[in-house]
Amino acid sequence: MEKQTVLILNKLAAVCSKKEKCSSEAFDYMMKHGCESQEEAFEAVEYLKNNKYIDDERFTRIFLSDKLRFNKWGKNKIANALRLKKIPQDIISRVFEEFYNLEDEKTIIQSELAKKLRGLKKDKSKSQIWQSLIRFCISRGYSIELSNSIIRELTKDI
Repeated sequence: MEKQTVLILNKLAAVCSKKEKCSSEAFDYMMKHGCESQEEAFEAVEYLKNNKYIDDERFTRIFLSDKLRFNKWGKNKIANALRLKKIPQDIISRVFEEFYNLEDEKTIIQSELAKKLRGLKKDKSKSQIWQSLIRFCISRGYSIELSNSIIRELTKDI
């Protein structure tokens, strides 16, 4: 590797030791900061993987946990965000199978919808309220079936 690439690699290793990164983010970092060729960038990413600075499965677990707990995202939005980060589908599937809990998502969506419902204007019709809530759910990445059942339950008294 060239001297410039080694310097960039050292900076990236320092970044990865403080904040979790995936392979595609590391590759993009290398290219953005002046790596001479894609081959060297791939080499650098492989070095980081072999030395446990980068692990796509570990990144996926942390990403899933953070987006569920802090951003209140649904399964669909999280999976799409991971695909955009070029995480392989087999890793996404495996992590969701191990760490994703539908009951946690139900609890989150119920509390988020209750907050949203309190914030809606009271002069809206039931269909307008339903539309607002379903759009909210879809934008957060929740499944339509789960959203419909929870909205039905929350709006039965309206």
